[in-house]
Amino acid sequence: MFIKKLTKQVICNPEEPVVCTPNGKLRGLIVDGTYIFRGIKYCEARRFHLPEPAKSWKGV
Repeated sequence: MFIKKLTKQVICNPEEPVVCTPNGKLRGLIVDGTYIFRGIKYCEARRFHLPEPAKSWKGV
């Protein structure tokens, strides 16, 4: 597995990739041929409780 260090500033624009997940749509970036999606919430976590699935959202 190769880990690519993101060292340059990137700006998200409307032409970048959008993917559909069961919870909603996500907009990502393409940097040097690599697709990057940041800030994806995978679950809701409360202290001393089991994680629960993330809530759905509207929009991108």
